[in-house]
Amino acid sequence: MSKYRDLVIAVEKQHTTDFLARLDAALTDGWTRAHNRETIQRRANPDLELYCYDCDKRGDREAAKAYFERIDDRRLSMLRVVRPEVELPALTIDECNTVRQDFYEKVFSRVKGSDQYQIRSALIR
Repeated sequence: MSKYRDLVIAVEKQHTTDFLARLDAALTDGWTRAHNRETIQRRANPDLELYCYDCDKRGDREAAKAYFERIDDRRLSMLRVVRPEVELPALTIDECNTVRQDFYEKVFSRVKGSDQYQIRSALIR
């Protein structure tokens, strides 16, 4: 049986803005940031620290919306991965894991920390 993998990124809250700028600069291979969706989510829940990324279908990777949420003062997690069209069937566990793996390999692996902090991640099995 397949199990959801989690993508957890260790970046302290005070470095979030710099980290996101570095992450956005590394976007490639059909990955984009959905600032408009973040704005809508924050209007509904101002306390929510949520960052939204989209990818198109490429190879084995399905088109998806991926959501990073702050889980504590030191970590962000890609907690949700969903299809862009709600009328389609939900992504399977393996499809969600492929999206997470793709983000990790194609985007996150290109991001470097600054002199003031290090960025670490874990793709948890």
